[in-house]
Amino acid sequence: MFHIPDTEDIYTLDLKSSKCSVLQGDDHISHPDLTVTLDSEDMNKLVSGVLKPQQAFMKGKLKIKGKMNLAMKLTAVLAATKKKLPKAKM
Repeated sequence: MFHIPDTEDIYTLDLKSSKCSVLQGDDHISHPDLTVTLDSEDMNKLVSGVLKPQQAFMKGKLKIKGKMNLAMKLTAVLAATKKKLPKAKM
């Protein structure tokens, strides 16, 4: 689960089922295995690759709650996600 406190957005990322999904809101899951909390500006930097998860965590910009082993896989998840994002128009 990704929690963006400055916009009050929550996104639930399901990687357990055979078809992975991203849903907005937290009513889809009662106890997430991992909750990642960071502001919207840092989330954009994280997704775009400008900010690495380890850097964000060490600087206190990214907070985690839950299974640390899943947090260690965040870089791989973001890299896979980036391939599916639409390209920005200039």
